[in-house]
Amino acid sequence: MKFPLLIIVCLLPVLVYGQKSRTGKHWEVGLNSTQLLRNLFAQNPTGVIGDYTFFVKRGTEKRLIRTHYGGGYTETEDLFSNFGDFLHRQQLSLRLGVGFEKRRKVYEKLQLVWGADVLPEYDLDRSTAFSIGSPSLENRTTTMKIGGRPILGLRYAFSKHLAVSTESSLYLYYGERLNWTGQNGVELKRNKTRLFSVSHTLPSSLYLVFNF
Repeated sequence: MKFPLLIIVCLLPVLVYGQKSRTGKHWEVGLNSTQLLRNLFAQNPTGVIGDYTFFVKRGTEKRLIRTHYGGGYTETEDLFSNFGDFLHRQQLSLRLGVGFEKRRKVYEKLQLVWGADVLPEYDLDRSTAFSIGSPSLENRTTTMKIGGRPILGLRYAFSKHLAVSTESSLYLYYGERLNWTGQNGVELKRNKTRLFSVSHTLPSSLYLVFNF
């Protein structure tokens, strides 16, 4: 799955090229190069694209609207006996960030960046055990969260059309997790829990940015 998405991301600069507004607004497309290299050179790639792997921004040199995208999908089958019994597992995650950012020149081509995002997230983890002579047993965990984050980062422009950026943030989330267990499609157990979390990320990812 990661290679088709990589192709789409690489084509985005072509799609937005030439769309610069006469009012001074421009497009920016960024790719998380750290996450990309980690996925491409992993010995056992999972197919997970990663949190906020690329972004698209629109605005002036000092203020922009920002959207971040990420997620992934994996599907595996593992034998757990010598009689053909196996476990089928599917994992899906979707990430979206929508917000704004402001910039201020620090030195030469270096800019200080700050802003905030709203962050809806969705995760699905489904596993089904198939055994000879026994009904299939399914366990499904669904997580939906909504949160926000202030961000602080740095951006360095090599030229008018190429830059790199990194940022740190503080995550605040609230959501629900539903755990469902069934046999041959018939519900056996259901459990719902509320989630609240606060965490932070350090500037460990480097984004390659194209400006148009």
